[in-house]
Amino acid sequence: MSLIYNIKEDNGNIWCLLLLKNGNLCSGGSDSKIKIYSLINFQCEKILIGHNSYITSLYELNNEKNKLLSSSGDKYIKFWDLITGNCLYSFKAHFSSIFKVIQISNNKIVSCSEDNCIKIWEYKDNNFTHIKTLEKHIGTVYSILEMKNYIISGSWDCNLIFWDINNNYNFYKIVPNIFNCSNNSLRKFDDKRCMIGGEGMFYIVNIISFQIETKISTKIYEGFINSLCLINDKNWIIHSGFNRNVVYIWDKYTFKIIKNIPTTNPTIFDIIYLGNNHIAVSNDTISIIKI
Repeated sequence: MSLIYNIKEDNGNIWCLLLLKNGNLCSGGSDSKIKIYSLINFQCEKILIGHNSYITSLYELNNEKNKLLSSSGDKYIKFWDLITGNCLYSFKAHFSSIFKVIQISNNKIVSCSEDNCIKIWEYKDNNFTHIKTLEKHIGTVYSILEMKNYIISGSWDCNLIFWDINNNYNFYKIVPNIFNCSNNSLRKFDDKRCMIGGEGMFYIVNIISFQIETKISTKIYEGFINSLCLINDKNWIIHSGFNRNVVYIWDKYTFKIIKNIPTTNPTIFDIIYLGNNHIAVSNDTISIIKI
C-alpha cells in the first residue's frame, strides 16, 4: 500500500467522488463547487460553479455523453455539460437538503432528501418533470440504489425500503433494523444482495427474501460507516467513516479484515475504486492510494 498523491481542496471537506467515463476524477464538497481532476497529472481541469451549499452526490448520465447530475444542501438538482462546464438545467427538487441523485434503467431520475421523501423525475430534452413522490420513511432518506426491479432506499429511520419500479414505484417491502444509513454506504454486493453501512456495522441484505443475511459488527470501529466500496476483482469490501484515521479492507466472503490503511484525517466521507489497484479517499483532501 502506498500513497500516490494528495489533492488538497481550497476550502472544507470533500463529500463525494465520481470516476468519470473519460477517466477523470470528479469531486464535490462543502465549498459548493464541483471540481474535475486529471488522474494523469492530478491537476484541476475544470470547476463547475452554481450550487449555493455543500455538494452531496454526483452522477454521470448513462445514455448521454458528458452529462452530469449533482445534488446539494441547497435543495437543488443541477444538470451539467462536462465539456463546456455550463449548467444546462437547475431546479428545486425538495424542501430540504438532497443527499442523493441517480439515474435508473428506464431513464428516470431519482432523488432523496432530508424531507423524508424520494422523488421520481422524467428526463427528456434537457428538462426534468416531476412524476411521483414516494413517502413511507419517517426520517431523512440518505441513500438510494437501483437493483433488479426495485429502488432501494436507506434512511435515518433504520428501515431499508423496496419500491417496485414495474408497479408505478409503489411501496413493496420494508427490511427493518438497518441502523443509520449514510449517503455513500448503500451499494450493490452481488446480483441478489445489497450492502449497507450503519452505526458501527454493515449489513448484507438479500433482495429476493428481503432478509438481513449477514450483519457484521466492526468491533474496533467507532462511529458511522460513511462509505462502502466493493472491489469485485479482489473480492474486497473497503469502508471507513468517522473517528478512526483508518480505511479498512475486508474479505468479501469471510468478512475478516485483510488490511488497514492509515489516513491523516479521522473522518472519511467517500471511497471509490479507480481501477488498476488504486482507490480515491476523500476528507479535506483527496488521497490517491495504491492498495
